[in-house]
Amino acid sequence: MSCILINVNVVRIIKDSYVTTMLGAETISFCKLLGELPFSILFFFVYSKLSNIMNTEKLCRYTMSIFLLSLSFLPFLFFQYNSYVTFSKDTVNHIANLYPYLKWIVLTFSNWPYVLYFVIGEIWPIIAYSVLFWQFMNKFNNPKESARHYISYNLYGQTSLLLSGGIVNFFISNSTYLTKLVNLFLNPVNDSDQKVKILSILVLILGIIAIILHYFCNYSIEIEIIPIIILIQKISLKISLKISLA
Repeated sequence: MSCILINVNVVRIIKDSYVTTMLGAETISFCKLLGELPFSILFFFVYSKLSNIMNTEKLCRYTMSIFLLSLSFLPFLFFQYNSYVTFSKDTVNHIANLYPYLKWIVLTFSNWPYVLYFVIGEIWPIIAYSVLFWQFMNKFNNPKESARHYISYNLYGQTSLLLSGGIVNFFISNSTYLTKLVNLFLNPVNDSDQKVKILSILVLILGIIAIILHYFCNYSIEIEIIPIIILIQKISLKISLKISLA
């Protein structure tokens, strides 16, 4: 839970401090209406269909992997080279002047890499925390125990919010090994680009830790539960045989 919450907060920091600045505050409403809303509907439609085909453990890990790869590699692939994958400002202004009623839509989606990150960054906290995490926790607790334990889980998890600010400040302010690796291999163009890449690597690391812990927790649960299920099946089989013979 701590890894997920810190991960979500780091993504929110990148989204609110850097991506929103690059998009402009006046385009946020269009991103939410034309980007976030359709993407949310599409995601939950696809997720509901896949949940009927795959088990929840694999679906959870695949979903987390796709979102983490998107949030981690968008800054590396498109933020630095945004001018190569989008139209120039003159072209965008020309299109906006040709279609004045669509001006803000054109201006918004002309920076589609930032729009894509904004949309994914808005939906990620809902998916990671509200859907995947609590779906996973329901395997540990039955309905009777949930009322007693879930409050303590929330209180414990929220302490990571206090840690996330200090962790982000540490990696941004200090010359850590992560900073040296970014400067050596990723060639940041400016200070903002360097910070975004450092935080994106941090998002990926925290996500990988969360996926590994999710796998081993599920594995340990299966080891404990499967023998019990087999025993219940044997008992029910004996009872059914006795009833049929009687």
